[in-house]
Parts: sequence; structure tokens; C-alpha cells
Amino acid sequence: MSEREREQATSTMSNNQGFLTESVMRYRLDTKELLMDIEMQLRGEQIGYERDNTTGQIVEVVKKSGTAKMNDEGIQSVISYLRSTVGPHTVQGNFDQEAYEQLIYEIDVTLSTNIMANLHKWDMSVLDYDHVLNTIMHAIIPFLSRTVNNEERKSYAATMRSSEVNSVERRGGFSLPGFGK
Repeated sequence: MSEREREQATSTMSNNQGFLTESVMRYRLDTKELLMDIEMQLRGEQIGYERDNTTGQIVEVVKKSGTAKMNDEGIQSVISYLRSTVGPHTVQGNFDQEAYEQLIYEIDVTLSTNIMANLHKWDMSVLDYDHVLNTIMHAIIPFLSRTVNNEERKSYAATMRSSEVNSVERRGGFSLPGFGK
């Protein structure tokens, strides 16, 4: 392999690493999937897969998997609250263990109080109350645990540092991807 081919291969590899790093970062900070899972559970739905009869492609479909735990107004209220408390801004926080536990406590109390106060308005059965709260809390506690002792930032800082080192290292000196020596 010639020096020019090695340079092009290095440039391509570095560019791909940058893309992968950006994708990993977006995935780790994005709360859409977490919130969508909670919303689907509240609606009694789940994602399934079917073959499209026209194209033959496998496609995602939303399937009913039970009954909704509350009406649309309740679901919207719960998801809106969670969106404001569980987001990229939160997971990038730096909490010590005590602050993290206080945050979890506040979320639990706020959700519990809000849902109980609106139980009838949101057409929710008192029999589903504990299950709904436990399901939500069990989903968000691991997600938010990444804020403890700045572990999330440390983790992705290491990922970014690795990508930056790989994108500028090259035998024979420094060049930008796509440009020669």
C-alpha cells in the first residue's frame, strides 16, 4: 500500500470514527426512546414487526398489548413532566450520591402526588397506581444514575478524546482529512 493510500485509509477511518462518536453521543443523551417506551406502556402498546405485503420489507408497527393505564390527558401530563426532568441536560449533570437520591425522591414524590390527585380525572384505576409509578421509576432511575460523580461526562470525554487522537495522528506529520501533506 502506498503512502497516499495509507493516508486516505487513515482519513476515512478517522471520519468514520467521528461519525460513530457523534452517533454514540446522540444515543447516550437522547431520551426520546426512554420516554416513548414509558408512553407506550401507559397506552398499552408495544412495537412489533410485520412484513409489508406490498414491498416485502419488515416494518415497525405499533400493536395493542393491553389496556391504557390512563387517558390521553394523563399520559400527556406524565410525559411532559418526565420530558422536563429527564433530558440530555439532566444526564449531563454532576450529582453526588446524596443529590442524585434527592432528585429521584423529588421525581417520585411529584409523580405520585400528581397522579393520585388526578386519578379520576385521568381515568386511572387505583389498582394500577403502584404498577404505573414503579414502571416509570424503574425506567428512569438507571438512566439518571449516569449523573452520579460526573460519570457520564467522564465516559464520553474519553470517547471524544480517543476520536480526536485518531483523527490527527498520522505517520509523517499532521494533515486534515481530505487534504495532502
